[in-house]
Amino acid sequence: MKAIRLIKFFFDAMYYQFFIFNRDKFRLENPHERTVMLFCGLLFLPAIVFIYPLVKENFDYDLPFIFFILIYYIMYRFMSKYYIKKKKGIEIMREKPLLFGSQRFSCIMSWVIYPLWGILLYYMIKYKYWLNFI
Repeated sequence: MKAIRLIKFFFDAMYYQFFIFNRDKFRLENPHERTVMLFCGLLFLPAIVFIYPLVKENFDYDLPFIFFILIYYIMYRFMSKYYIKKKKGIEIMREKPLLFGSQRFSCIMSWVIYPLWGILLYYMIKYKYWLNFI
């Protein structure tokens, strides 16, 4: 239960940093929309890395690209409903969650997560030993 709250807090802090970036850098009328798109992009990479090798190894079938667009769309609809329609994004803006209470650390971690995901996913694809456990 604590791990789930910790992950949710980390996501909230990342959402806050992405929102600030979109609001200040692009001066959008509704930066929540673009923030949700960034968030989906962040979570989309692991979905590809987990789903594609499992289907390829177990069923010997190459998934068409349209399948991944469908996954992104489902993720986007779910997150849009949560953050925009239920107004959780506005609540996050009021709370202003920061990792370790530091704006700088939160900003760095929010943007460093992309290269870290990339490195992790590269090694997961290169060394497919994790598929033996599934």
